[in-house]
Amino acid sequence: MVAVNKGFIRTCIDSYIKGNPKGRDLTAFVLSRLGRLSVEKYARAAHKGRLDEAERAIGTLVKELLLEMYRASRPLREVKVDPAAFPDLVGWVSGYMTYEVG
Repeated sequence: MVAVNKGFIRTCIDSYIKGNPKGRDLTAFVLSRLGRLSVEKYARAAHKGRLDEAERAIGTLVKELLLEMYRASRPLREVKVDPAAFPDLVGWVSGYMTYEVG
């Protein structure tokens, strides 16, 4: 289990962009790296009533940090989780925002 914080998310963004320069599935990657237990712990600590509220808050943080780090980035659209690409998200993440990193 890892802590949900800006430093960890920045590290995830850098790691993902190095291997995937377009950045499309960045949010799913971050949620996958955090794992369900960390997101549940964050939900309790941040007084989020439901897991999906915590996921959205993390997604917003990913967006803010991405735009801070890569200013030319832009959101594309919300997509459903691809079970083949992110099997660990199946059952607790229904969708996420995709991005194009510029």
